[in-house]
Amino acid sequence: MKKIITLSIASLAIFSGCSVANLSTDDLQNKEFTISSYEANGKSYELPQNSKASISFDNKDKRLFGIAGCNRFFGGYKDQGNSIKIEDNLASTKMLCDQESMKFEDNFLRNFNGDFQIISDDDGVILENKKMKVYLK
Repeated sequence: MKKIITLSIASLAIFSGCSVANLSTDDLQNKEFTISSYEANGKSYELPQNSKASISFDNKDKRLFGIAGCNRFFGGYKDQGNSIKIEDNLASTKMLCDQESMKFEDNFLRNFNGDFQIISDDDGVILENKKMKVYLK
């Protein structure tokens, strides 16, 4: 019996430090998030040093905009409550930057579309679908 109680307390202590909750698009409104990293098709991409990547959402006009590592991008989305649908037709400026920033950006823009769950964790917000996970801070 003492072992069960001890294990229960240990499990509670371990899992209470990891809080995860679903958010809505309202939780994204009027904030600029840094895109710290993302995973796409099984590969991880970290934001290169001296690069900037960010995203903001405008719930009124259902528009999103940001910087993908080098260039500015913008487009539309659909509010689906606890999820968001990023439209396929994101547009971006076309400046040339260093190779690492361009690789980060190209892969991000190629994969950042479709339905994403909006999840909160201890480190920030995660946008996640079957092919991509975007870590926002």
